[in-house]
Amino acid sequence: MSNSFKIPFALETKTGTNKSAHEVPNGLACECICPICSEKLIAANEGSKKAAHFKHQKNSDCSVNGESYLHYHAKQTILRHKSIVLPPISSHDPILEIDFKSYRARLTAYIEKLAKCSTELAAEILNLAFESNNFSFRNIILNESKILYFDNVKDEVRVKINGISTTIPDIIGILGNREIFIEPYLTNPINEFKRDKLIERDVSTISINLKEYIFRNDWAFTLEDYEKFIIHDVKSKKWETLSSIFKSRNLKKFESEIIQNIEWGFKNSKESLQRLIDNKNKIEMNYKKIQHIRIDSHNLELENKTISKDIIGAVKRFII
Repeated sequence: MSNSFKIPFALETKTGTNKSAHEVPNGLACECICPICSEKLIAANEGSKKAAHFKHQKNSDCSVNGESYLHYHAKQTILRHKSIVLPPISSHDPILEIDFKSYRARLTAYIEKLAKCSTELAAEILNLAFESNNFSFRNIILNESKILYFDNVKDEVRVKINGISTTIPDIIGILGNREIFIEPYLTNPINEFKRDKLIERDVSTISINLKEYIFRNDWAFTLEDYEKFIIHDVKSKKWETLSSIFKSRNLKKFESEIIQNIEWGFKNSKESLQRLIDNKNKIEMNYKKIQHIRIDSHNLELENKTISKDIIGAVKRFII
């Protein structure tokens, strides 16, 4: 049996560390083995057409493929570093299952009660709250991306689900009394059956999509680069499940952010509405003043006409 898979890095026997093909002598002189099957590997690092890599010897019995090899190293990286950068959680993340329409109706009712105003005015105040602060339901970062250092890390441990069924996460990161499951994959993401089990377990889980990075680099990368990707890259990570406590915490933060913006917007709306009322009152007062001026002017004009008639009458009588 021949294995033609081109291996980007391998285990050097004399140092016990992983090496890239360009770091060791060519051929069998590299003294490197496959970390999966422990067979001796050949370093191919003298060509110019292909990136340096390792390969199995002819008639190898190793059944390793790209997915299992990279999956193995992803797990080993997390086990060794005992840390990982978590992806952020924002209000638009489907995992929070926020019913935005419901929230909008609830907030309108809240403003209506707060402002003691009509539903229509409450809706306008809500709009002002969003527009004034460039705020929308879908752009609040609730949980920033951050690095998490675990107390302990385990791999391929069978865990019980409600004491009946079981599942085997790739990695379990343990911090205090909290667990986070980590699932790296190349072609087989978490399916609905496993996701349902994880939800039943009430555990937070992130997946790491290896595919984009692998093909973007055309299998030509060092172990150091790969480890940096596994630990630090957040674009490839996705929250698959959230524990009920963690989910509740994010939802409460979302509601708190919303209320703060609403109250801020309501304050500004009240000021705007008061200015509008004041200006309207000024306009009405000025209008009344103008009306009085017009009336006074009209009366004066009538009086002048009466005086004029009296003078003309007197003059006529004098002349006649």
